[in-house]
Amino acid sequence: VSNAGCGPCTADNCNDCTGANCNERTCIKFDVDGGGTYDATNTEKCGNMGKCKRPVYTVGDTMLGSVDYGCGACGETENCHDCDDDNNCNTKPTAGADFQCKQYLWENGAYALKTDSVTCSGYYDFINNCNGPIEASEEDDVSNAGCGPCTADNCKDCTEASGCGPCTADNCNDCTGANCNVRKCISYDVDGEDPYNADTTENCDVMGKCKRPSYTVGKKIFGSVDYGCGACGDTENCHDCDDDNNCNTKPTAGADFQCKQYLWENGAYALKASVTCQRYYDFENNCNGPVEASVENDVSMEGCGPCTADNCNDCTGENCNVRTCISLDVSESAAYDATNTENCATM
Repeated sequence: VSNAGCGPCTADNCNDCTGANCNERTCIKFDVDGGGTYDATNTEKCGNMGKCKRPVYTVGDTMLGSVDYGCGACGETENCHDCDDDNNCNTKPTAGADFQCKQYLWENGAYALKTDSVTCSGYYDFINNCNGPIEASEEDDVSNAGCGPCTADNCKDCTEASGCGPCTADNCNDCTGANCNVRKCISYDVDGEDPYNADTTENCDVMGKCKRPSYTVGKKIFGSVDYGCGACGDTENCHDCDDDNNCNTKPTAGADFQCKQYLWENGAYALKASVTCQRYYDFENNCNGPVEASVENDVSMEGCGPCTADNCNDCTGENCNVRTCISLDVSESAAYDATNTENCATM
């Protein structure tokens, strides 16, 4: 406290204000479980210049948790909002307008996404969120039939503006915008005849993940994962995401780069001059080479990209796929010199 309370703060743990006797925090006081009615004119003096607190609200005037209105900071208390920008700053938040969400109903042992939307009551501390299940087969994981943020574990919520929004459970997603709680993913059959088109999408049954195959050098696809709804799970060479609708876009190609070339000749791999490797995607600019020159089929794409075989080593950087070793003939009288190196025929 500076000058017994007079003047602006000159210390760290201090708040100041303007006006006669302004330097005592007052907060709205209300016992949320006491059976009374919220009244913004019912206040208390805090005895310091600290914070005011109140509970967090969600859809339809519903409180999350049971924090009372009054003096004090939230600390680590969940579903609590605190403030110190003014006296009585812990006012009840204003409700927003009604909005629409897609409806999920539990039917025959699974959640079913309905055609008709449900009207959700006005919002408070959150943007107008909708929510939906990550897995259709787990009950009690949709909150308020799809209205509002998640209050269950197996639930997904996101915001329209930023991708992922204010989850209130561990494994949950909600979204912002009318009827936003349907996951959409780019759909593409990698073995089909049609070209990739990011505008070709599908609606998923749940608010789970989108997936796509992993790419390497020269637009080469690893594996045969199709673009669409669902998580990768244990599937190799698969990339999944849930940060936004249609997040499973094809990755962007990088610039061409150089790797040393290995060619199979006369029963062994031979190290050649550099080769230009075409554009990269999910990996850094990798090169690869054989561990043993005499084992065939262990160099991937003549040295471009990461290894796809067992007897292979890969590295990052242009022309990195030549092993160099310090060279010294210990039987000779020459002194050890760490700068005296040789290129090896393998990696």
